[in-house]
Amino acid sequence: GSIGYDRSSTETGLGGSTANVSESQFNFAPAASYFVADNLAIGLDLNLREQRPGNNRGLSVGPFVQYYKMFSEQFGLTGAFGAGYTLFDQSAVLGNQFFRFKSSGFYAGITPGIVFFPIPKFALNATIGRLGYSRVSVNDDDAPAGYESSRSDFGARFGLNQLQLGGTFYFGR
Repeated sequence: GSIGYDRSSTETGLGGSTANVSESQFNFAPAASYFVADNLAIGLDLNLREQRPGNNRGLSVGPFVQYYKMFSEQFGLTGAFGAGYTLFDQSAVLGNQFFRFKSSGFYAGITPGIVFFPIPKFALNATIGRLGYSRVSVNDDDAPAGYESSRSDFGARFGLNQLQLGGTFYFGR
């Protein structure tokens, strides 16, 4: 699993006046898995996120399969494939009107990584991106007219700006 917090602040100026806009996002994503064979685990992950301003909230849940290719007792590579369902509660301001609506969809992705066991039951993990697809559709009549009714994303995002570090406890190792 993972936990994260991002905050950004932008100062803009126009016509002699300035404005400071702050955004923040919190993410909590626990996961649990079970080894069904040597080096092969199946599991379930949950992802809760909240973004401000706007009080946008999201929930994703789905199964995953993770393969381990160990090069020694302590070091190896991992590859995970996950898919699932996602639900968003969003807000938008168009002109001077405020809208709140829901959207839902699905996602799928492949995430490569590395794993290092400094002690037998605890591992440090690192990933540097993922290859994924998602499709989300607005399912609420309260959405503003002309608002995007569905969105599909496909992307391969790899690099140090995608670096995620984590730790995993293994009960049965």
